Amino acid sequence: MFRGIVLSALVYVLLFIGHIVAAANDFDTLFRTLAILITIQTFLVGPSIILFEKSCDYHSAMRTGMIISIPLALGLGWAYAGMGLHWTMLPWPIGSVILHLLIERRLKYNSLVEQFDG
Repeated sequence: MFRGIVLSALVYVLLFIGHIVAAANDFDTLFRTLAILITIQTFLVGPSIILFEKSCDYHSAMRTGMIISIPLALGLGWAYAGMGLHWTMLPWPIGSVILHLLIERRLKYNSLVEQFDG
């Protein structure tokens, strides 16, 4: 699972650096595009770990991704709240946790169906 975490983190860091460079150079469309990709990556840390890992336990990868996504989602909420503390920061990590749990549940039940499918 280490490989998946490292590659997922690398993608996140590259997107983050890219959005800083885009903001500094007033590339508004690129900045917005990268901000959307950062948001997607934040909410899909667990699935990206699974995607980048050759073989791993889905349950562990999703739980690890969920834990990693909580501070990232808080940072995302902070950014979308105008870089200040505001109650609107809270739905971001809650949404990320819920999405990870739903995806984990979906993966769990799909793997059971595949095991018993004739």
